[in-house]
Amino acid sequence: MFYLADEAPMKKKTSKKSVSKKKSSKKCSHKHCSGDCRCGHCHESSQNQGDFKRFENANISFLYPSNWQLEHTTGKYIEESVTLSNDNGAFWMLCKYPFGTNPEEIAREAVAAMESEYDQIETEPFEKNMFGKKITGFEMTFFYLDLMNLAKIICFEDNKLMSAVFWQTGNQLIIRSEDSLPVEDVLEAITYSLLADM
Repeated sequence: MFYLADEAPMKKKTSKKSVSKKKSSKKCSHKHCSGDCRCGHCHESSQNQGDFKRFENANISFLYPSNWQLEHTTGKYIEESVTLSNDNGAFWMLCKYPFGTNPEEIAREAVAAMESEYDQIETEPFEKNMFGKKITGFEMTFFYLDLMNLAKIICFEDNKLMSAVFWQTGNQLIIRSEDSLPVEDVLEAITYSLLADM
């Protein structure tokens, strides 16, 4: 079963820790990436935007902005979950399911949950390979409070568990100056960091 992020409580972290930046050899022309592709190496360019921290345990490792709130939980139906959120309402959630859980089914459940909450939601399926893993999911766009919102569900398996990443941000949250990354790119960067460290 897929659970929306607002079902998990948030809490602030007060400690800050710098994370060293890795070098990237791949480049792209995406106007917000400063030469580093948000689909491949955006996690490296996003570190230039401020202080990052690393969350790490036996099954999970990724970088995230140090000024975002983090909540880590375990449960009966989901092995464990990590939820990130910023002060403007954008959030990123990782859920770890038992091995053998159908990733396509979880992705469809996420879309169904969104369709039950929002009207006139547009969905676009995708499938690709990254770091030797088959990645499946959906990109979603919809209007809420007269603003365009973006959401994404990404599912993949490893040797132990099935993972589902869900993130969402509003259009008002991705309008930034030319010198900063849109929030959607930061959310993609967190996901890339997770995949790169697995």
